[in-house]
Parts: sequence; C-alpha cells; structure tokens
Amino acid sequence: MKLTEKSPALTFEDAHLLGNGRLGATVYGGVPYEEILINDDTLWSGSESYRVNEEYYDRLMQARALALAGDVKKANDIINDYMEGTWGEAYMPLGSALICVGQKDNRRHKRFSRVIHPNDDPTLQGYARELDLDTAVETVSYRRGGASYRREVFVSHDRQLIYARLTAEGGDLDCSLTLDAPLKHSLCVGDEVVLLRGVAPDHAEPSYTPVRPTLVYYDEAESDALRFAALAKVVDTDGQISCDRQRVYVCGATYAVLAIAAGTNYAGYNKPRDRDVSSVVSRLIEQLAAAGTWAEALDGHIRDYQALYGRFALDLGEEITGGQPTSRRLAMNADGVFDPSVAALAVQYARYLLISGSRPHTQAENLQGIWNDRVMPPWSSNYTTNINVEMNYWPAEIFNLSELTGPMSDLVTECADSGKRVARDYYHLDGWVAHHNVDLWRMCVPACEDASWFFWPFGGAWMCQHLWTHYEYTLDEDYLREVAYPVIREAARFMLGYLCDDGEHLTTAPSTSPENKFIIPGGRTYKDMVADVTPENRFPADQKEIGAVGTGSCMDMTMIRELIEHTLK
Repeated sequence: MKLTEKSPALTFEDAHLLGNGRLGATVYGGVPYEEILINDDTLWSGSESYRVNEEYYDRLMQARALALAGDVKKANDIINDYMEGTWGEAYMPLGSALICVGQKDNRRHKRFSRVIHPNDDPTLQGYARELDLDTAVETVSYRRGGASYRREVFVSHDRQLIYARLTAEGGDLDCSLTLDAPLKHSLCVGDEVVLLRGVAPDHAEPSYTPVRPTLVYYDEAESDALRFAALAKVVDTDGQISCDRQRVYVCGATYAVLAIAAGTNYAGYNKPRDRDVSSVVSRLIEQLAAAGTWAEALDGHIRDYQALYGRFALDLGEEITGGQPTSRRLAMNADGVFDPSVAALAVQYARYLLISGSRPHTQAENLQGIWNDRVMPPWSSNYTTNINVEMNYWPAEIFNLSELTGPMSDLVTECADSGKRVARDYYHLDGWVAHHNVDLWRMCVPACEDASWFFWPFGGAWMCQHLWTHYEYTLDEDYLREVAYPVIREAARFMLGYLCDDGEHLTTAPSTSPENKFIIPGGRTYKDMVADVTPENRFPADQKEIGAVGTGSCMDMTMIRELIEHTLK
C-alpha cells in the first residue's frame, strides 16, 4: 500500500499529499530543491458578510408562475437576469517551506538553478519517492556525487507539526531552509528559526470570472481578513547552524530534523478573533517548543494514524503491476492490464486522504481536501454542495472511519444556522436552506452567473443525508437528538414550504437538476443546433433552444422524499 514514483513531481497534481486533518503538506520531492507546500484548513479569503438580493422573492414568484405555465425559457431568463446572489470566498495556500540540499550559504551556484530530473542528469541515481499509506510517511531517496541522501516527511496530529528529517551518507548534508507565501506577508530569520507572518485577502474572485482585481486587500487596520503565520526551525542536527536575513543554513551535518508550525487566527464560526497575528505566533512557538525528538514524534504519529487506518484491510490478489511506479500502474490498467490490486490501493488511498484531511474539530474537507497551491484555485476550492462535499465523506462510514464525519456534521450544523436568514430573506420561509456553494463563513445564499448551477436550494437537504447515515451506522441517539434531528427537521420545514401545487401534485417550481441543461421542446432539433456548439461553450447562454429550468426535476423529488422520510423516521 504505497504510492511510488521514480522522478520528482513537476506539478501540484503529481505531488504526494500529507496531513493531520487541519494542517496539509504537499511534498514534491525535488533535487536539490524541495518544496513542502503548507495549507491550514481555516485560511480563506474574506470574512463574515451577508448580502440580500431584494428582488429575489418577487422574481422567484414570477419564475414559478412561468415554469408552471410551461414557459421555462422565460423563467430561466428571469433567474439568470435578476436572482443572482454573490460569489463565496476562496480557500487559500498558506505558504511553502523551501529546502535546498547542498546549499551551505547564500551564494548562487548553477547546480541549484533548477529541479533535476533523473533522465536529464546522470549524476542523479536511484531516485525514488514513496508515500507509505500504512504509516503516512513520505520518503525521498537518491544518490548523487558519491553520497546517498534520504528525506522523510510526516504531519503529526498529536503535536500539530510538520516534521522533515534529512540524512546523508558518504558526504556532508549542507542545506538551507526558508519560508515563502503567495499572499501578503513578511519574513523574519534569526536564532535558527524562520518566521513568516501574513494576511489573507479581503476578497478573492473566482478563477473563471473576468473581474479585476482578482485579490482585494483593505487597509489592514480596518480589515477583518484572516491573519496567518508559519514557523520553521532546525530542531536537531549534528552540523553547524547559521543564518542570514533570508535563510537558515546547516553545514557539515549527517542529519537535520526540521519542524514546521503554521496556523491562522480563525476562532470558529461567528466567533470574534484577535486581529493581532502575534497571538498566532505565540501559539506556534508553544507547538515548536513541544516538538520533542524525531523518534518520539514519529512513534506518536504512527500510533495515532494506525488507530484509524489499521481498522480495515482489503486484499484483491497478487500485485501484477506492483513493481511499477504508481502512475505507470494506472496507465497500464487503463490500457487493459487487469490488476485488481490497484483498486485495493485506490480504496486505501481514499481512506488515507480522509484521515489526512478530516479529523474531529477540524474543518470539513473542501473541494481539494485540504491541499491547494493557488490563490485562485479551481472553483475557489470551496464546499460545492451539489456533489463534491458529499463525495468526500462517502467512504467514511462504510470504511470504518465514522468519527471523521464530525467536521461534516459541524459544517451542516453551522450552515443550518446561517441558512435560516437565507430562507427568511430570499424565500420568505421557515427552516433553513443552502445552495450549491458554501465557504468557511457559511455563505448559504445563491451564487452567480447561470441558473443551471446557482439556482439550487437543495444543498442543505442533501447534506442532511450524511447526518442520518451517521446515525444509521452508529445508532447514537444522543447524536440524533442533539445534532441531527433539529437540523434535518428544519431543512424539511423549508422544503414543505418550497413545494407548490401544480394542480395535480406537490412539485418544485422553478426547478433545476444541478449543472444540467436540456433542449426545450418545440425548437430546432439537436442536429440543427450542432453548428452553434463549440468545445469552449457547449451551452451558449443566448441559445434559445437550451434551458436549465423546469418543474419537479427528479433530483428535487428524490432529495425531498429522502429528507421527509428521514424526518419521519
């Protein structure tokens, strides 16, 4: 149960992911440069805010009447033109720990100018990077210049630190360490420690809008944006430590142990927070002071991780492609080499990602888990509640990780609170509602741009399914009474109000099926429309024969039926 490769990762998507639920580390395995990308699950753009579209309810009633009358295109146009809400905020990268093996001072050498690929440099031999799913430890090893180098990285849950141990045999381990961040920040180096302090943007535009500026920073004295910090320190080495104003250096060593602490000033949903980043730094200093030895931290990490991971095993037979890098194994299976052990690996990797990205009292896993390298990530790396956040937690109960659904329960409970005023102000209804996007601030209003995705008041109803499933697996009546039932009941209360009478049935109008469009009957045939469709825009907004709005979609009916059945049970 290992992910293995024979070359460094050149992109974020190819790197190996580590985490403790809150703190994420993405390891590229570069030579001589290593970048360990750092994420904290509470670092988002923006702050608490709420905006009401005053036209929404009246336009909703117009769209409902038109949809029930069969004029679905006009209903679609009203939603698109008048019923937008606001974009949510984005999940942000905190920074990177930058390590260079072989650099013993601030002089620039040609051999440090790029990441070396084994195919391009014959002096780099035996390269391997490996993520062991049984221990949640990443190992990078290689030979170069007559010396053997090894790098091990893990993220400790009990100590809330990222650890890295670098070793060298047959040569000196000269290396440098510093921090960097893509957001506004300052850097301070001294006393064997690198300190990075920063502030998140007050707003981040989604990557797919043309609006500029993409990142908005207010005056820091008046900004409620999140403050963040990271501390990196050489906690143990047999070499000499020095520093300048940019980096810490270790020279003449055979080993060096690094520890990294990172965090934000987020205090919880709707809780006041200290704007002074010094309070974050003080907490990180305490965490580093308790770093302990490498052996102690590694032992505690493996025991903590194995208590969750070790509950489940899956053996589907011989590893036919087991000697190949994981990327090659996937390609071989796609090309027709039948190796069921790859499926077993995928199952355990799903469990690994859930353990690494969701622990009690952390945030729920967002669109990219807890790993993100961009200030404008795809779809803002938020909680996309029309499928993705639900998918994140599908493995939890069935793969014996029930307690890891706690962050999902917290997300739904907080959205139920935030969504009450959305139900009241946007729909004039009781209960609570969420739409297709949610963020750290529990924004539950509709988003923007196109009815096929932003008009979908069923995010709350679907997320409630996880609360009921958790009860089915645990039969925890206290959880049902105190957490699940009040939230499920109020979601059902909203849906009972949203249903309308079409003369024969209770139905939903207007209605969409998430991110789905259809050909409106009575117009041109699909064959005639093909000329208007391009790879860049499969569904032109001005296409009169295509719409997203109807009545009583199967998705709506399924969600409501399931929600009401759970409420009754």
